[in-house]
Amino acid sequence: AAGVFGFTPGVCLIAFLSTPFSSTRDSKYLTAATAVAIEWCAQVSDYDAAGLPDFASIWYAMAVGLRAYRLAYIIDMNKALSVDLGEDADTLWLALLRHQEYLSEDKNITFHNNHGLYQVAGQLAMARNALVNWRQAWLKLASKALSD
Repeated sequence: AAGVFGFTPGVCLIAFLSTPFSSTRDSKYLTAATAVAIEWCAQVSDYDAAGLPDFASIWYAMAVGLRAYRLAYIIDMNKALSVDLGEDADTLWLALLRHQEYLSEDKNITFHNNHGLYQVAGQLAMARNALVNWRQAWLKLASKALSD
C-alpha cells in the first residue's frame, strides 16, 4: 500500500493522473486517480487494522501532506461533477478524516523544512473542503455508524 500512494512515487502517480484532469477537465483522468485513491484507502484501512509494520511508512512527512491535498482535491472534483461514488465516497472521506486527525497534531508536523510546507498545504486543502462538505460527510458517516 505504501508504494501505491504512500511515499513520493505513489503521490506522483496520483498527481500524474489528477494533474491532466486539472488542465483538460477530461474525466478519464479523474476516474483513474479516484480508483487508485480508493484502492489505496482500502488497503491502508486493512494495514491499520492488522498492525503491520509498513503502516508507519504510510505517514511519512511529505507524503501525508501531498496525499491530504490530493484526497481533498479528488473528493472536491467528484462532488463538483456530481459523480456518485457510492460507498467508495465513505472510504475516501474516512481516509481524509484520518489525515486531518494526523495533521492536527503538532508532533506530526515537520516544522522548519519543506516537508512541513507540504503538510500545511494538505491542511489548507482539507480546510477549503470543510466549509461545505465536512458537515455532510460527518452526518452521513455518523448515521451509518449508528445503523451498523
